[in-house]
Amino acid sequence: MKRVFDFLNLPHYQIPHYQKFNGGYYPPIRKLLPQKLRDFSQAEIHNKAVP
Repeated sequence: MKRVFDFLNLPHYQIPHYQKFNGGYYPPIRKLLPQKLRDFSQAEIHNKAVP
């Protein structure tokens, strides 16, 4: 989960227990995708905060 929090630029949080679903190998994502996802999520957060 540390990688997920790092990817989302969130503070680390220790989850007491979680199940692993669909575990397996996934190919690496393109280098630009993480930034696009961060930009999108920040825009969504901003849009929800503005009345």
